[in-house]
Amino acid sequence: MKLHFVLLGLVCCSVPAQTTSDKQKQIDSLISVVDSYDDHFEKVRVLTSNAGQFRYSKDSRVLIDKAIAISKDNNDPKLYANSYYSLGNYFYFNSQLDSAEVYLDKSMSYVNDETMPFLRASNLMTKSGIYRKHGNIPLALATMLNS
Repeated sequence: MKLHFVLLGLVCCSVPAQTTSDKQKQIDSLISVVDSYDDHFEKVRVLTSNAGQFRYSKDSRVLIDKAIAISKDNNDPKLYANSYYSLGNYFYFNSQLDSAEVYLDKSMSYVNDETMPFLRASNLMTKSGIYRKHGNIPLALATMLNS
C-alpha cells in the first residue's frame, strides 16, 4: 500500500515536469522559427501572441523578452507598444499589478491612437482590471468606458 502512494506521488510529480519540458521545447522551437522571419513586426506579433497562448506563464517570459530585444534593435514605436503591452499582461496574469501598470503605461506612451486604436483599447481594458483588483471600482469603470 505504501508503495502505491510512493508511485502515485512520483507519477504526479513527473507529469508537470514533462509538461514544462514540452512547453520549453515549444518555446525554443518557436524562437528558432521566428528568427527566420524577415519582417520585424511579424516577429514581435508572433512572439507576443504566443506568450498569450501560453497564458503568460513564467515560461513565456523569454518570448516577451525576445520581442522587447527586437523592438530595441529596431527602435520602432509600434514594436515597443506591442512588446510592452505583452509584458504588462505578463505581470497582470502573474498578479504583479504594480509592474503591470508600469509596463502598460510604457506601452501607451508608444501607442498612436490613429494607427493602433485596438492596442490602446486593450491597454485600457487591462488597466481597468488592475484598478478593479485594487478595489477602485469607479476608476475601473471610467477606464473601461474610456477604452
